[in-house]
Amino acid sequence: KAGACGMKFGVESINPETLKNITKTWITKEKVKNFVNMVKEYGLWVHGDFIVGIPGDTKESLDEMIKFAIDLDLNTAQIYSAQPLPGTPFYNQCNAQGWLVAKKWDEYDGNYFSPVSYPQFSKKEIEEILKKFKVEWEMAAVGKLVVRPWKIVDYIKGRGLKYTFKKIKTIIKQRRKNHIYIAGA
Repeated sequence: KAGACGMKFGVESINPETLKNITKTWITKEKVKNFVNMVKEYGLWVHGDFIVGIPGDTKESLDEMIKFAIDLDLNTAQIYSAQPLPGTPFYNQCNAQGWLVAKKWDEYDGNYFSPVSYPQFSKKEIEEILKKFKVEWEMAAVGKLVVRPWKIVDYIKGRGLKYTFKKIKTIIKQRRKNHIYIAGA
């Protein structure tokens, strides 16, 4: 009745330790799965946001989150690095701990860069996992479309035709650049 076509929400993390650090302990894997299923029952597309490089993250917990994100029946996802913006408690924490390594605003691009580096989890490692997460999620999403091509309608409904073609073009360019090819595609 309201005219909604989809729902975007922040999963952010599934690691209990990480969630405790960002005071979002109410988020659980089970609640996320139930929410996605409920939204799907209403015929809406679902978009999930995931953050890489929050204090408490480990390579192992992020590998688990990648698998979890792929297994969810999301239509789209946004995956980016934690961004400690000036004036926020996270920024103050990163600055006080010496974790903040970004010196210029263009280093605050959560799509590609991490402005932080932790003693146990470096900027480079965070950026490598960020890229891995994006590539694996997109590979799985495209694979699902190959197996279930009618799902492209859900994607178009949620994002629009112009955006969909732009995204397909971007993915193709990225795959060529990274030499990533999908069998049969």
